[in-house]
Amino acid sequence: RFRVHCFLVALLKAKQGTKIIFDDYVDRTWYHIVERFISPTETRGRQALFIVNTKLLDRPRINHLAKIFSYVMD
Repeated sequence: RFRVHCFLVALLKAKQGTKIIFDDYVDRTWYHIVERFISPTETRGRQALFIVNTKLLDRPRINHLAKIFSYVMD
């Protein structure tokens, strides 16, 4: 699965105030790497809600990490 990659690309392409819901997030700590760039606004069950603030994004670092997560290793 490319969940981290997809999330980071969505973050880069999102407009100010965009809401992104990340399913199966809460108990899968390896997904929490995205919190280097944005924190969840709210969690419900296993989902997390992120609201994008484009002014605070470190686009070069997000792009770099997205490239790293563009491959899945078994």
